Amino acid sequence: MGGSEEDKVTYRLTVSGSIERRGESYGAPIDDSSVTEDPDIDTISGSTVDGRLGGGGDAYHITGEITSFEADGNVSVYIDGEETDLG
Repeated sequence: MGGSEEDKVTYRLTVSGSIERRGESYGAPIDDSSVTEDPDIDTISGSTVDGRLGGGGDAYHITGEITSFEADGNVSVYIDGEETDLG
């Protein structure tokens, strides 16, 4: 997922399996060095992550299906390197 530095975007993602971060882009069109890891801002609780974008990208390794996605602004979402419309 990616957002712009000027427009901070808060999001919530829930999956039917598990979510973890590894600091990799997982095929999204962003360098691994631009993937942010902010455990104080982006929190994983069970199968849900609450996060915020602003100038970098957040990337997660998930299992199962995406069951819910909400964002309060424009977000580009990629699954296995392909842009996906979750809204």
